[in-house]
Amino acid sequence: MLTQAQTAGQYFTNDQIKEMTRKVSAEVDLVHQQTQNQRYGSSHIGATAKDISNVVTDAASGVVDIFHGIDKAVADTWNNFWKDGKADGIGSNLSRK
Repeated sequence: MLTQAQTAGQYFTNDQIKEMTRKVSAEVDLVHQQTQNQRYGSSHIGATAKDISNVVTDAASGVVDIFHGIDKAVADTWNNFWKDGKADGIGSNLSRK
């Protein structure tokens, strides 16, 4: 059964997470290459510091989006667990004497 977040489309599929991971990895590789080019004086540097900054910012933003999606899905699942009565009886023995 899907959570409310999932039925509303507010979650990331495994494929989306894999694709974002691939993009972040490629962007990190680009930053590494540009750093090496700058450090060792390559005559062909294809990106400015601003370009590299933008790549890193975009990658970080994507990672944050993934974690926000996961956090929301977990919160929705937790809230639905209690609201939908799935937790009925849990802890009830503690309140009865």
